[in-house]
Amino acid sequence: MIPILRADLYWLAGLLEGEGSFGFYITNSRKGRGSLKLGLAMADRDVVERAGKLMGLKVHTKKGRTPSHFKPIWYTQATGAWIIQWFYILYPLMGVRRKEQIARAIVSYLNRRPKKPMPLRKLTPESLIEIRSRVGSQDRITPEAALSYGISADHLRRLVRQIPIAG
Repeated sequence: MIPILRADLYWLAGLLEGEGSFGFYITNSRKGRGSLKLGLAMADRDVVERAGKLMGLKVHTKKGRTPSHFKPIWYTQATGAWIIQWFYILYPLMGVRRKEQIARAIVSYLNRRPKKPMPLRKLTPESLIEIRSRVGSQDRITPEAALSYGISADHLRRLVRQIPIAG
């Protein structure tokens, strides 16, 4: 991850609050696989380039049939598991609606069907917060604790690693 100044992070969060998109997109519906996605699209090339540079992403222009009097649309986007780190960094800086989008995307991502079958219970954003606050750290994870949530100990360890501490 690229080091980022606090002022740049706040600027980026404000921009993505208004113009960004956060989501989880199904890539293979039969297998239940999907990917996280973070995107930004707008007519101001310099703004999109600055955001792309801060996140380490390339900037592209949308090609297609648009009337000649329309400004070109510039966009940057990223998909994949590594985007989750940006979701966690930006989450505390977002408003209610964007926080809900980010939480839904993370829950969908964590509940996706992995390549190797693993017994999972569908988790809600509320249950993730409860798990993180009750378990605390990976050191205290036992198979019994995992079973109380209806998930495997490995899955619980992964959740604890990925869920930021509230506060």
